Amino acid sequence: MPVDNYLWHGTRTISRALGRNADGSVSIGLAPEANWISCRAGTSTLPSYAILSCGQFMLAPTNRNGGIPRPELRPQVVSNSYGNSDGTITFLNPMINNWINAGIFPSFSVGNHSGTGVVESPASYHRAFAVGSVDLDNSAKGPSPMDGSIKPEVASLGSQVQAATGPGESDYAIVSGTSYSQPDAAGTVARLLSKNRSLTVGQLEMAITSTTYFTSCANQGPQPNNSCGWGEIRNVQALNSVATLNGTLVGRVTDAGGNGIAAASVRVSGVGSLSSMNIRCVYVPPPAGGF
Repeated sequence: MPVDNYLWHGTRTISRALGRNADGSVSIGLAPEANWISCRAGTSTLPSYAILSCGQFMLAPTNRNGGIPRPELRPQVVSNSYGNSDGTITFLNPMINNWINAGIFPSFSVGNHSGTGVVESPASYHRAFAVGSVDLDNSAKGPSPMDGSIKPEVASLGSQVQAATGPGESDYAIVSGTSYSQPDAAGTVARLLSKNRSLTVGQLEMAITSTTYFTSCANQGPQPNNSCGWGEIRNVQALNSVATLNGTLVGRVTDAGGNGIAAASVRVSGVGSLSSMNIRCVYVPPPAGGF
């Protein structure tokens, strides 16, 4: 599990993205089969240099001594449940831009302040994907104090949700805060990438924001608004909105005697509601003297 000693915050938040029990029978995260890495930037406080160091690590993971960088091992989404109450601080902006340029989706919690225009940084940054809570009494609201843009992008459950805990505690804890809303976005991104690994950061953002549930947010203003953005995340609908990565189906259609059929029709069944498949059949004549 993540190494942390501040209210098991790292353990609890990562469990909301991809947690499950040992035998896989119970999942509390949206992407329980995802692979993950972590970087420890502090405990209850996060020094600027440590955050930047971890940001660099995500671009090119290294060994424990900081050597042998492996950019091919970089994650495709980084789950960030932290922030600074001063939403105008800009020092992490290059880190987020570099992540996006490297194909890393930057998901950030907005903070738990109940006022307007108090979105924490880095969630306040224009290119950060900010996630609030549908419990609006405990979720920072936009506009961004950085540039006046609408924040958050989306919202998710953030009040009385189930999360994993650390050693010496019970198996699960009931927690609240946008720290636990944000991993729903990160987990949804992981699910989307498991369906199509070629999706760009922009395409991932579109898949999430275009499939939200907005009814519960409509009384806060038109879509998007500064309370819950485009609305509440719906991961199944987001999955249905993207195409499955193209693949290759190779086989030979024969009659009962094993003879090739030139004008064969192939039908695929049992694919499931979250996938689609288009098949183009091409007849390839057998080589002389063989199949």
